[in-house]
Amino acid sequence: MLHGDRIAQLRAQRGLSQRGLGLKLGKDAQYISKLERGVRQVVLSTTLEQLAQALACSTDYLLNLTDDPHQARPPQDALAPAAPGRTTQATARIQALRARLERALPYPTAEEA
Repeated sequence: MLHGDRIAQLRAQRGLSQRGLGLKLGKDAQYISKLERGVRQVVLSTTLEQLAQALACSTDYLLNLTDDPHQARPPQDALAPAAPGRTTQATARIQALRARLERALPYPTAEEA
């Protein structure tokens, strides 16, 4: 979700009005106002990228994922592969669903195919 205070702060630092920023995005001043006040917190990825470009900052900064406006957040350990012999929760869930499907719809054997 977008961090409206950061949008307002960067907009003011760049000397842009809400209308001026809106024009850069193809939106109106009311749209920018809603973003800054937190009324609208979810935007399309293309709008997020346009907003970051217009404000000369990273998308991660606008999403409050980093405190540096010019740098993306570092990779998280959660995105790293799981340690050998250890399954993630998602993998375990997929395996459980696969087992349920196999019981309901067994694969045909070579003779049946």
